[in-house]
Amino acid sequence: MVETLGPDIYHFPLFTHAFCQEIIESAERQAQWSTDRHSFYPTTDVLLRDLGRDDMYHKVLEEFCHPVARQHWRLEGRRWRETMAEESFMARYRAEDQQLLSIHQDFGDYTLHHTPARWSPDD
Repeated sequence: MVETLGPDIYHFPLFTHAFCQEIIESAERQAQWSTDRHSFYPTTDVLLRDLGRDDMYHKVLEEFCHPVARQHWRLEGRRWRETMAEESFMARYRAEDQQLLSIHQDFGDYTLHHTPARWSPDD
C-alpha cells in the first residue's frame, strides 16, 4: 500500500476524491484563506481548525499516518507515540496567485502532501 517515490518520499492513499472536493468547497465557501502565517515561505492557506476539520484530521493522522511514519523511519519512544508536532492546514495554489512553493524546511516531524495527481474519476 505504500509506494516509494524517492529517498524518504512515500505515497499512499489517504482520502477519496469526493472528500477532497468537499473540503476544498468548504474552504472556498468560508473564504478564510490567509497569506501571512509563514514568514519565510508564505502560502495561501487555511487551518483545518478554522474549517472545523481538525478533529477528523487528527484521527486520520493517529490511525494511519503516524503508524506509517513510525514504521518506515523506525521511530521509537514516547515522543513518537504521544507528541508528534503538527500544523494542519490546507494550501491553495492558483495560477493567478501563488503557483508553487520553493524547496524549504518545514521544521515538522514529517510532512504530508495530498495531491490530485493520482486521482481517477472513479475515486
